[in-house]
Amino acid sequence: MIIKENNANFSLLKSTLKYILYVLVSLIFTKYYYLLTYESYPPAYASNVAEFTADKVFQKRFLVPLLSKYTSEVTMLDFDQSLKAYTVISTLLLILSFGSILRNLCPGINTYFWSFFVLIPVTWNYSFLNSIYHAYDIPTLAFYCVALSFYINKKYILFYCVFLLATFNRESTCFITITIFLMFFRFDNIKSFSFIVRNNLFLLKNLLIQSLLWTSTIIMIRYIVKDNPGVIYENPYSAIKFLNDIIEGNISWPFLNNDHFFSNPRSFLTLFAGIWVFIPLLWSEIPLMVRKLLLFIPIYIVPLYLYANIMETRVYHELNIIISLVSVCALHNFIQSNFKKHKDLCHANCP
Repeated sequence: MIIKENNANFSLLKSTLKYILYVLVSLIFTKYYYLLTYESYPPAYASNVAEFTADKVFQKRFLVPLLSKYTSEVTMLDFDQSLKAYTVISTLLLILSFGSILRNLCPGINTYFWSFFVLIPVTWNYSFLNSIYHAYDIPTLAFYCVALSFYINKKYILFYCVFLLATFNRESTCFITITIFLMFFRFDNIKSFSFIVRNNLFLLKNLLIQSLLWTSTIIMIRYIVKDNPGVIYENPYSAIKFLNDIIEGNISWPFLNNDHFFSNPRSFLTLFAGIWVFIPLLWSEIPLMVRKLLLFIPIYIVPLYLYANIMETRVYHELNIIISLVSVCALHNFIQSNFKKHKDLCHANCP
């Protein structure tokens, strides 16, 4: 009885320390994220979004600024502090939900350690390579991971609540639906089209509900912001020109100083802090279900090229999560298989 009680106390202490560490890391990330980024374009300022006076392209992403406005009215926090508080919360949820997804993709993985891995590309892309702040950026990552975690764990009511809320933060929730399709659509035992439909009927129903919910929400948001200035989607800067500037070493927006690494357009080549290199190097260690997630990359790149500035390292939102998930699975399986080989070798050589 005493042993069981001691084990329970130890488990509680371990969990408490884990969450304290997660909160501390979230606070540290938020501090340096705000130190290294700034709002560079007045029509996009969070304060203007909160007052519904921003340009359409930014006004349609009003959830966090609006929440921050209301929070500053009912608490001791001012508007800026409220924005930071929601960044801390978003970072904490990102770490926790990323770990939850990992537990499903890589059974037996130690999420106490690997949950932090997602902050490597996020910190690199959003803080070091990037200098532009938007209130919806970090929450986008959190919403994406939380929604996937709820769906994977079959908490469908919570999933749809998060999915709907996330669409008011940023319209990229359609990528949640695409990710779910890639993860769960079954092509095995193909006999006929009707067989495939029957085999995936529950998934297809959910995908349809998500598509209808996303479409109706987007239409409603566009109606809400219809009288704001500007356009829904801006014309992106030339990706071809930017890539040419990288080759020739010219300064190119938003990299405007070749004397410093992080202000040189060639620093763009370190996107995601280079963690993607583990994917081709450890390809054989990646399970098929996880490999399917890589189809997300070309799907994401197409609208990114059409509607965003590819030179802004903060626009690769959901790709940070996908590349982190696949890289972690590859690394974890590689370490586990080599540990097993080493262990078997030691046993074989023992007298």
